[in-house]
Amino acid sequence: MTTPRPTGEPQVNPHQPRQVKPEATHEAIAVDLPGDDESDFPGWPAIPTRVLAGAQDRFFPVEFQRALARDRLGVDADVLPGGHLIALAQPVMVANYLLQR
Repeated sequence: MTTPRPTGEPQVNPHQPRQVKPEATHEAIAVDLPGDDESDFPGWPAIPTRVLAGAQDRFFPVEFQRALARDRLGVDADVLPGGHLIALAQPVMVANYLLQR
């Protein structure tokens, strides 16, 4: 429960970014971050790669996931009943799927 504020006291929204005065200047700082450089490894490790798609995924439709898996990984996507967060919604089913191969 929130305590009412006295009349005339400004309301502060902690989710809004702070306002910066236009005359303020900011100096950019150059840093090296992981992922900035191209990878120098020769290829992906020689382990089986599988793609699992949720049949009812409305965020990434199955056909999109199938095309992506084929084009980028050279594998066919396996489709199970479920939505976008299939591993969270159906953890036992996903675990059983992963263990059967």
